[in-house]
Amino acid sequence: MKAYRMRIYPSKEQVSALHKIMYQARMTYNDAVIERQRAHRNGEKRPSHYGQRDRLCKERNANPNERAAVPAKTVDILMRKLDASVKGAYTRMKKGQPPRFPKPIKRTYSVDFRKGSFTYHRADGTRFGRLRVQNVPGLIKLREHREIPKDKIKEVSVMITKTGEWYASLVCDVPCEIACVAQEPRAVGLDFGLKTRIATSDGTKDTFIHPPVSIDDYKERQVKLARAVSRKFKPGKKQSKRYYNAKRAKARLEEKIARCRGDWQHNVTTMLARDNAVVFAEDIQPTFLLSKDSEKKKNKGFRRHAADAAIGRIKQLLTYKCGKRLRLVDAAYTTQRCSRCGAIAAKELSEREHNCKQCGLALDRDTNAARNVLQAGLAGLLVEPFVKEK
Repeated sequence: MKAYRMRIYPSKEQVSALHKIMYQARMTYNDAVIERQRAHRNGEKRPSHYGQRDRLCKERNANPNERAAVPAKTVDILMRKLDASVKGAYTRMKKGQPPRFPKPIKRTYSVDFRKGSFTYHRADGTRFGRLRVQNVPGLIKLREHREIPKDKIKEVSVMITKTGEWYASLVCDVPCEIACVAQEPRAVGLDFGLKTRIATSDGTKDTFIHPPVSIDDYKERQVKLARAVSRKFKPGKKQSKRYYNAKRAKARLEEKIARCRGDWQHNVTTMLARDNAVVFAEDIQPTFLLSKDSEKKKNKGFRRHAADAAIGRIKQLLTYKCGKRLRLVDAAYTTQRCSRCGAIAAKELSEREHNCKQCGLALDRDTNAARNVLQAGLAGLLVEPFVKEK
């Protein structure tokens, strides 16, 4: 499955209808969550998603003024997502982890429509296509910035951002994997970090591997806008227009940073998928960098840069772009081990160069770690045979 995210321009009447669908979808989801919580609290049998779907669809038909705006297929999608969340919570609880059961939600920024509750009209020779959604009057303008496989659209998700922009994500049944087009296919090892986001085993360290934008570039502006929002907030009173304007300006800056980060992530992962036959990456958990366990990670700046690196998102993009060509390697001692002789020497985080006292090898520590990842991958020391496509 592949999603195409397009900008849409609904009219005022269509915006009102979409907000109504989102509100009623939220109420439907919350009713199902409360029913699950009650069953769990009383030790009763856990409701199935089929039973909840049928009950909520009957209530929808019986109360057309309160729930009729939500299509029946959207109700089924909501119940499937809730059922998957509850099953995941029970699985984590059995493993001794925090279960994180789903809770009633206070705001909804998106709603899903399955095939049969929407129709897409392609933009033939024009810039704008047309999207018809059930219970929304008229056709919604959609900016088609690239061609969409019309007959393979399975699901549409309509969402609104914090800045008030509307988008439609069209999920199509097309392969996501990017084929290797290099004339000389090769294998490459990757090392993830904070200073150098991605280091390759061949020593590639140019402006494309380094992110062009960092949160430090906008830190002063972010602090200024956050203070403006805090200063204009009046607790217990109706907020002024200046407060909402300041809040919108802060959201626009955060959205710009996220777009710059996402653009770089897509570019660099596409390059790695096209230029390499096999990609070996270290198997590290992003939550490890965000924890407060060690003294170094208690520093708020360290955790902020770890979140900005978005290692989990990069691995997710590599997973669906490379498919079975992405292989995970145990990250233990990849930074400390010498890639030439195998000698292990402990390093502080401030030491950016690898200098081996045994064989005299001197190179960047991230490149040395990437070479160790490549050697471990070629030797077959994998965490799992391959990363399955999602």
